[in-house]
Order: sequence, then C-alpha cells, then structure tokens
Amino acid sequence: MDRLPGIFNYKDEAYVIHLHRGMALDDIVSDVCKRWTLSAEKVELKCRIPEQYNSKMTMTSGEDVDRMIDMHAMLNSRIMNVEVHVSSPQDVLTIRPSSALSSGNASNVLALEVNSSQDESNRSELWYEIIHSVGQTLNSVEHVRSELTKFAIARGFDYIFVKNDLTRVTVKCKVAKCNWYFHAIRVGGGPHFQIKQLDNVHTCGGGLSTQRHPRASKKWVGSIIQGKIADSPLYRPKDIKKDIFRDYGVDVPYYQAWWGKEYAYRELLGDERCSFDSLRWYKDAIECSNPNSIVDLEAIPEIFPESYNAYCLRHLKANFSKHVAGKCHGKTTQKLLSLFDQAAYAYRAEEHEVAMRTMDFNDVQIRPPLTKSRPGRRKKNRIPSQQSLEFDKMVYTCSRCKQPGHNRKSCSNPIVE
Repeated sequence: MDRLPGIFNYKDEAYVIHLHRGMALDDIVSDVCKRWTLSAEKVELKCRIPEQYNSKMTMTSGEDVDRMIDMHAMLNSRIMNVEVHVSSPQDVLTIRPSSALSSGNASNVLALEVNSSQDESNRSELWYEIIHSVGQTLNSVEHVRSELTKFAIARGFDYIFVKNDLTRVTVKCKVAKCNWYFHAIRVGGGPHFQIKQLDNVHTCGGGLSTQRHPRASKKWVGSIIQGKIADSPLYRPKDIKKDIFRDYGVDVPYYQAWWGKEYAYRELLGDERCSFDSLRWYKDAIECSNPNSIVDLEAIPEIFPESYNAYCLRHLKANFSKHVAGKCHGKTTQKLLSLFDQAAYAYRAEEHEVAMRTMDFNDVQIRPPLTKSRPGRRKKNRIPSQQSLEFDKMVYTCSRCKQPGHNRKSCSNPIVE
C-alpha cells in the first residue's frame, strides 16, 4: 500500500489529501494551511493510531508519514485520520530572563514558561494515571470500582471481575490472552483498600474500536454531571450526551444520558417516594412558625367524599377517552376531556360538582359510527355468483370407472371397458 487517503479534520470540517511514501511533511502542512488559511508555524498534525482508542502520533517529518502508512497497511486500515491542531496565543512558549537566580551567570539563564490550555484537552486524560502502583490506598470498595471505571475509560479498554465483594476486588483485561491484572484487598477491619498486585501493561494493545465504552454506565454518567445538575436542574439528556462526548470522548446513548440524569437527581435530592414523608415535617414546621395556621393532610376525603383519589388520574383519563371514542363527535369528545380535567384539578367542591354535572352523558347525542365497505372480495359471507343461482352445481364423471362424483386421480373402482 503505497498510497493512502488521509482525512484531515479541523473544527467541524474535513479535507482529503492523498498521502504516499516519500511525501514531505512541509507539502502536507502547506496544503492544509492553504485550505483553511492557517499559519504553518502554528499548525500541528496528529494522526490517530488504528485500533488504539486514545493514542495519537504527532507527525514531525516525512519519515513519520511513511511510518503511519506502513502501520495502516499492517493493520489493514484503508483511511488515515489526522487531526489539525492550531496553537493559540496562550500555548506559545514565552522566553524571558529568569529573576530566580541572581548570582553567577544568571544573566545567561532563560526560563521557559508554558501556558497550556487545560480546557482544550480531553478530561479523561486526567484519569490516565489514576491507578499507578502496588501499595496505592483507596478509600472504600465503591471508590475502587469507581477508579477502575475511570481508568478503563481513560485508557480505552474493558475488564471483567474475577472477585468482587466487600473484602477484595480482582479484575483482569477482557481479552483472554492479555496480562493486565489488578488485585486489591481491604486493609484490616476498616473501609480502606490497598493494591496488592498490579500488572499495568496490556499485551493485547488495550484499545477499543468503538466510541461507546461498555463501562460508561448510568452511575458513571450521573457521577460526572452531579455538579451541573445542581446548578442547572433543566439539564437536557441530549446536552449531557454532547458534553460527555466533547469532554471525555465517549459517545453514550440517549437513554443512558437520561438514566444518568435520574441517578444524579437521586444522589442530590434522595428518592422521590421518600420525599412525600417530608410533608409531615412541613406540616409541623408551618404550625410552629405560624401558630394560627391549620394544616390537615387528611382533608381530601372529607371535602371530596365521592372522589377516589387513590386512582391514577392518567389511567382514568385514558379509559374515559377510550370509552367515549366513536360515540361522540370530535369536538364533543374534546369538551368532555376538558371537563374531566376541570373536575380532577378543582380546588373547591363547588367547582368539582359543576364540572361533573356538566359532563353528564344524558345531554350527549350519540351517533352511529361511520361504516364503509372495504375493497376486495369478502373472506366470509361472499355474494354468490349469478351462475350458481341459475344452474345446478357441476358434477364430475370419472373417465376410468364412468361413475359420477369423483375424477380419475382419486378413483379406486375397477376399470370399465
């Protein structure tokens, strides 16, 4: 494979350049700069390694281009993906005289300041060395599992549990022949865990060929968006999906983003079913702060004695709509459903009774349903043909035995000559 199409990505645009062995890097950079009107001094080309999730190679010469073409040929990859990075003014190296040294040849010493933008890098890179050595201590078994998830997402591999309980956690790479191995046990009788065995080298390559990481669960999604949910309760699942892909490089499904939001809500606010019990506390707080206030949580059956509030309103409305469907005109049906809502959401007994009286079916004009014959022949009760009405049914005569009622194929009588 001497030629290979290269897809160069810059922001939201793509550009194709046909690469070949012996091609100078300056020619590629010049073509890229001409396409997007960039400065050649600030352009940096990073090629993604095939089958390696987070691995990129910065191309600095024409030899790097030849190496990438050879690697794609060995891995049977027909397209080279190259990212175009442009250094901003904050990323430029600043050279100034050092004021830290004042003796000797201090005037000849130069200090290099590198101001890198952390926001432009992938946040999952912060988890790249989150699990690093034997003897590392983790706070609890939940902390161990959480750190393993972050570590696997950052390094782009998946693992399986060998042992997973309250006293030990043992995992290995999901690829059977890989040597990566992790084992941690609880220290003493406390909650802390310590890493006892760690083989941190993947002989399988450790790369996933998909952006949907299997360890990106709803619990992981909820844990990383809790801060945003606390600041913006109306954080939408589709925005969660976009932000996670931009910040962590993981493409989570929409339903996973939705369940992650629900998990974050439960972690921040607690279970919504238990929150109704807080009404008792709210009742006591009102009576303490406002002594003349009257709060009665059992007043609904007394005010609305004929209403059964234990029933699901949505279920009742669906059954009511199904019951009146086809019996009333469309506008009448909508009017009845509107009266149903007024009766259900009435704050006073008088409003409830007025809506119920107005919804009386005695005033509804019931019309027969509209019917129309379907095209085609009827499967049952077919209309008899004109021939069957005027003539008798045809009787078959066997040509073998000369008897009526059957044909030659089904005949079992002797042959008549």
